[in-house]
Amino acid sequence: QIDLQTAGEFALKTALDELYGLGFDNYLSYPGDIGKVSREEIIQAANKYFTLEACVVSITVPEKR
Repeated sequence: QIDLQTAGEFALKTALDELYGLGFDNYLSYPGDIGKVSREEIIQAANKYFTLEACVVSITVPEKR
């Protein structure tokens, strides 16, 4: 909802939602749709996508001078 506070962001959001086939007024139902997701569904999705087989570890250090 914070993203929709400027005219530009609102126009972008509604235009993209329309292009994606969600309808320009999708922002109205979005909060309710998010509220329908259960704790169990979130855990199931996390376990599916956040695995040790699919992780990447990146270590950065300052350049030596």
